[in-house]
Amino acid sequence: MKSLQQRYRSIVSYRPRRLVFVPTTWEKFEHADQINDLFDGSPLEDQLWKALKYISILAERQWKIVVQDHNYYLDFAIFCNRGKLAIETDGYTTHFDSRNQIDYDAWRQNEIEIDGWRLLRYTSKQVKDDWTPYLSQIHNIIDQLGGVETPENYIRIVSEEKGKYIINGEEPL
Repeated sequence: MKSLQQRYRSIVSYRPRRLVFVPTTWEKFEHADQINDLFDGSPLEDQLWKALKYISILAERQWKIVVQDHNYYLDFAIFCNRGKLAIETDGYTTHFDSRNQIDYDAWRQNEIEIDGWRLLRYTSKQVKDDWTPYLSQIHNIIDQLGGVETPENYIRIVSEEKGKYIINGEEPL
């Protein structure tokens, strides 16, 4: 049995969030600079995450939002100075195998947009083929929303419930 080892550098979280467990790998843990590096979702999400980091876009992975008492987890949430951007990656086998999934995704997207989020959705082929077109779209929307909000401008409010953080009205994970 191996003993616990101390990491030589901390893993930062740019936005406060309550995380009990993050599915990850040892390799991701060893190389993580921030919390979002730890998530071990789909290879598609990992590829988009690498692209967003490459162009220095501060995004949050697996960000929980509550809309009309429904809990939704966004693949990526980008908080801008004049709005919020959600980015979803849809693998064909996960999202397009059944009418029920298509109906759910459409309902979910409508609720997220009604809640004030701009939403972009990319397929496996789009993310795998060429980064340039979708990164350009992401940049265009971020520009329309006033640029990415920097960590020093994040509004942090402690609610009446002890230890519960509310960030821009969003419920943390």
